[in-house]
Order: sequence, then structure tokens, then C-alpha cells
Amino acid sequence: QLHTQFRPSDVCVGVDGAIYVADWFDGRVGGHQTLDDTRAGAIYRVAPKDHQPPQRVPDIEAPEWPIWALTNPAVNVRFLGLQRLLALGDERAGPMLRDYVEMSFLPWQVRARGVWAQALLGGEEQREVEKLLQFGGPEYRLLAFRALRNAGRDVVPMAEKLCRDEDPYVRA
Repeated sequence: QLHTQFRPSDVCVGVDGAIYVADWFDGRVGGHQTLDDTRAGAIYRVAPKDHQPPQRVPDIEAPEWPIWALTNPAVNVRFLGLQRLLALGDERAGPMLRDYVEMSFLPWQVRARGVWAQALLGGEEQREVEKLLQFGGPEYRLLAFRALRNAGRDVVPMAEKLCRDEDPYVRA
């Protein structure tokens, strides 16, 4: 009967890219009048059979760690990498992020994290993001607009231009 008491209570993506599900055993939904006196649960790891976790994880103090963290599937690891990049500042983090955004072997959605970080750095890096408004594909134009808006920039002039964009998704 234990298999009928699956009550997932939380889910997250681990550093290894697998999905972890927290479960608690209870015969009733919602936790009312619990039937489980042991207060037991389980953690399930969900990943494809051929899933290979990262082979090498750099030391958190290593210079390459913040960029490695941006590629990680776990949002908490990406957040720590972003915080480290912001602490390094425009002068040190900027070249690292420009190289990261140009890594063509990464999917554009992963490279987009670098654009987001560039906008948050400000200064020269925000100007790099602004270039995407003119020279990037539609997905990058939209990303640049959203990243600059998130960084606190006045986006009204950008929106006036993008509302005439050739791509309907960007116009919307």
C-alpha cells in the first residue's frame, strides 16, 4: 500500500542536472488527519538512464567557476555564479562574459544568461547588450530589451524602435 501514498511536496534541479522530488507518505491528500505515524518520506532522483553528471566541477575559488556556474542547470548555482561575476565588476567580468556569450557550442538560452549578467554589470557591458538590439537575431533583440529593462534602464526609446521590428514576436 506504500506505493499509493506518493505525495510530492517539492521539486528542484540538482547541480548534476537531475530532478529531485521530495515526497512524504500519507494516505490522505492535504495532510489532514495524517495516517502515517512515522512521518516518513523519500527523495527521488529523476534522470535519463544515460544521464552523465558534470565530469569536472571547478573549485568555487577558481577564476573559471563563475562562468561554469552560469552553464549549470541548478538555479541556485547560477545565482551564485552571477553574484560572483557582479562582485568582480565590469573590468574583470566583462571580458569573461563577452567570451561566454560567443560560445557557439552552447544553446542560445544558456548564452542568454551571460547577456543578462552583462546588463546588470552596467557601463561598457550594457553597451554590448545594446548592440544586440540592432545586430542580434529576434530572440537576442527581445532578450537585450528585457535584460536592459531588468537592469533599470529607461526602455521607452528602445520600445519605440522595437515596436516597428520586422519580427512579430519582438513587436509584441
